[in-house]
Amino acid sequence: HLVEFQSKDRVDHLEVLASTIVFLDQTPPVTNISYSGAYWVQTGSGTPSQAQVFIASMTYVVLTAQDPVAGGVASGMQATRYRVDSGTWTDYAGSFLLPGEGQHAVEWTSTDRASNEEAVQSLNAAVDSVTPETGYSIGQPSFGTFGMRIIDPEALISFNAEDSAAAGAASGVEETTYRIDAGSPQVFSSSFTLSLGTHSVEYWSADHVGNEEAHDAFAVTVTQLRPAAMGVNGFEGSGSARVVGDALSNGLVDLKGSFVLEGDVTASSVSLKGGSSVTGVVTQGQTPLLAEPISLAEAKALAEATSSNYLIPPEFLAGGVLVVDASTLTLSSGTYIVQGLQVSNNGVLKTTQTGEGIGAVQIFVEGAISVGSGGKLNDQGHPLELVVFSSSTLSVQFSSGAVANGVFYAPRAHIEAGNNAQVGGALFGKTIKIGGQAVVTAVENVPMGQSSSASASATTESVSEPAALDSSGADPSFELRDIYVFPNPAVAGAPPAIHAAVGIADRVRFVIYNMAGQKVHEATMDGIPPVIDDGTGPKYAYEYTWRGHIPSGVYLYTIEAEKAGYASLRAAGKMGVIR
Repeated sequence: HLVEFQSKDRVDHLEVLASTIVFLDQTPPVTNISYSGAYWVQTGSGTPSQAQVFIASMTYVVLTAQDPVAGGVASGMQATRYRVDSGTWTDYAGSFLLPGEGQHAVEWTSTDRASNEEAVQSLNAAVDSVTPETGYSIGQPSFGTFGMRIIDPEALISFNAEDSAAAGAASGVEETTYRIDAGSPQVFSSSFTLSLGTHSVEYWSADHVGNEEAHDAFAVTVTQLRPAAMGVNGFEGSGSARVVGDALSNGLVDLKGSFVLEGDVTASSVSLKGGSSVTGVVTQGQTPLLAEPISLAEAKALAEATSSNYLIPPEFLAGGVLVVDASTLTLSSGTYIVQGLQVSNNGVLKTTQTGEGIGAVQIFVEGAISVGSGGKLNDQGHPLELVVFSSSTLSVQFSSGAVANGVFYAPRAHIEAGNNAQVGGALFGKTIKIGGQAVVTAVENVPMGQSSSASASATTESVSEPAALDSSGADPSFELRDIYVFPNPAVAGAPPAIHAAVGIADRVRFVIYNMAGQKVHEATMDGIPPVIDDGTGPKYAYEYTWRGHIPSGVYLYTIEAEKAGYASLRAAGKMGVIR
């Protein structure tokens, strides 16, 4: 504005007219907030929902003020002030950090040289310095044995990551990354499968402000689990024997007599003679098996390190061979290593109890295996409750009224089931022969709590695929079901996980002791657990994974589940760790 002025004294002397330009500034400054470092502006719902921005712990807050020109006038900046969490107002002299994890209220204002003061502005910012936590899940079919996780080529692997809302600040998971066998990193978007063989899967997640968790990894061995009979170099079926399930071979599948295979056959070549038949699909020109997909050397080392042989009464061992002859022996959950296995003369070798858990009893055999003359091996248990590995080239024989349920892995040996033997589970051998009136039933066709003999007597002429699992069918009632550890033993840094299927509880307490009885770890879980199917049907199960540096050794664990209005449920067990 142009201002003119002059003065006059008392005798009317008049000053020469003077003028000046006056700039009138009535517009306050404008201050913008920005960030130097990682930040994420929440655009939708989040935790906490009232936070307008999430920043990393070392991200600086920057305030930039300017006096806007209005009508060609701006007096210029005088000062900027700010305060955090209703604290003391501070003159802004440069970017600053917010004081630690959690939510913070930031207020600021600026003043220009004409004393125009900006209205106080505010923003809710959340400092997130906690990394996400990522878990993984492996679909079925899969089971743990001899410290290894064995999965089928069709088993789906997926990851589930959560960003902990420590102190009320969680920017959320931005992405989960994984890589297979030290290959190129891949961003996880959907479940995937793995090829045959042993693989290491490394995984980690990062949140929206760049907090990346430490990389973790797990190892799995991928091999066929569903088929009833797997003969690497050949499979022979004869007589009036029957297989309820699939058969695989890299060599010739030679079927004759009135042999019936109620399932699919995949092999290099297939020969059907006499009245033999295959009810499923026959695929030739394939080599679907690895010669020794599961490491016997690793399994033996684990068996030796965590042997439960002290639980075998001495009268059942003859020169290192486990002999059950015209008597009964019940093996507790554990890992055993013997020079041979013989069950005969109506002898009975049981696992502790049916429904105890996958791989409850593991036996590593360095010699011949024979079940015959009415011998029964885990006849009342589900096949997955007994896993038998053989490193020998000596044969595995099931004959003369034998009834056996289990997973039998003998990749260097010939496996034979004859006479009227009944086997439920899976047979993996160098070669396999099934003849006479023997019946072999695949794992998936033996319901939990039903022996292979019951399945074998069925008259159904075709085998249908099992119905898809419905998680709503899981029983939420509070009762003790499956309690076990996998992998057991845990090796090469793999964390052991305690599986407790007790329905829906208020809380479940896990306590771990060393062999001296000293408590070394404790954890509690609450809330509604996920529905998990470990091959025995869908169940509500709490799974606690013991992470960190765990010294090698044998440990005892207890679980106690509580629910208002019910008596507490308690169980105990043993696990091994090998580093």
